[in-house]
Order: sequence, then structure tokens, then C-alpha cells
Amino acid sequence: MPANEGRCVSCGFLAKFDLHYSGPPPYIYEMPPKDRGTGERSGIRLEAAREITGFPQCYVNAFDLWNEIRTAVQDGNNEFAAARQVFDSDRHCSKWHRYTQGYSPQEHLEELRVQELESKRQEFEHRMEVDKKNFELKLFKMGQELAQRHQRVNFWLAVALGSFAIVEAIATVLQLRFPNGWPWLTKWFFPSS
Repeated sequence: MPANEGRCVSCGFLAKFDLHYSGPPPYIYEMPPKDRGTGERSGIRLEAAREITGFPQCYVNAFDLWNEIRTAVQDGNNEFAAARQVFDSDRHCSKWHRYTQGYSPQEHLEELRVQELESKRQEFEHRMEVDKKNFELKLFKMGQELAQRHQRVNFWLAVALGSFAIVEAIATVLQLRFPNGWPWLTKWFFPSS
């Protein structure tokens, strides 16, 4: 984890807001590295005849930076020192996003959204892979259970057919041994005949 993570000084959403611009957006600009480190409000040249100074603003409105700077100035700090102190305070901000020089706050937000979408896509693919493996495992177990059932059915079918074959073999042997019937059997069951 970088030392400046969670601090405005290293966040891509630290921006300059042009309060006096009445035209169409953008009226929020990148806070240059020099201003991040010194707390100054150097101008940004937009056109040949137009330059803005602007004031610090959190692009995602996590904190009211300009109000914090004004409060620190009222407490006796100069504006640059107050801005440096506000930018460098450790906020543990959940909306913090690493600053890339040359990217506007809008581009940082787009980058964050792309990263979030990519993370969600990867999570979805991971869940799909896990679900696929679980499904395949369940199918495998069901196949094993079905095979075991088949084995049991086949075993008992073989036992029944084997028993039937043994009984039939005994009956055949007895028929060959006693071609006129089984007088001993009838005497045993029907003694009075």
C-alpha cells in the first residue's frame, strides 16, 4: 500500500474548479503536481486569452476541501500551508484513486469505472468457473451413484438368474435320474396313495 494512499495529494479526484466559467463543461480540471505539493493555486491556461486559477475541489465530493482550507486560514494559517495540510491529511478515503499526471478528474473516474467493471467481470468469470466445477462434480457424483445402483441391480439380477439356473439344473438332473417321475417324492408328500 503506497504511503500516500487515502490522501488527496495522491488522488486523481483532486481537481481545480473554475467558479467563474459560465460555458459548457468541463469546468473542473486536473490539479497539477506543483499545486498538489505546494498548496498554491497556479493558473491553468485554457486558451490564448483565458486563464483560470480555480479552487481545490474533490471531484467525487468525498470532502469539502475548499471549506476545510478556508477554515484553516481563519485559524491563522496562510492559504498555501492550509491547502498543503488539507491535501496531505490522512483521510483513509474510500473513494481514493491513484493520481496519474496528465489525466483529468473525469478520466480518472472513467479509469476507476473501467477497473471496477473489469473486476466485476473477473469475479463473474471466477463464479462461473466455480459453478461449472461444482456442477461437473455433482454430475460426476450422480454418475457414480447411478453406476453403483446399476451394479447392485446387476448383482441381484445375476443372483436371481443364477439361482433359477441352479434350480433348473437340479430339476433336469432329477428328471434324467427319475424318468418315470418321482415316486419317492409322492410317497413322501402323499403317504396314503
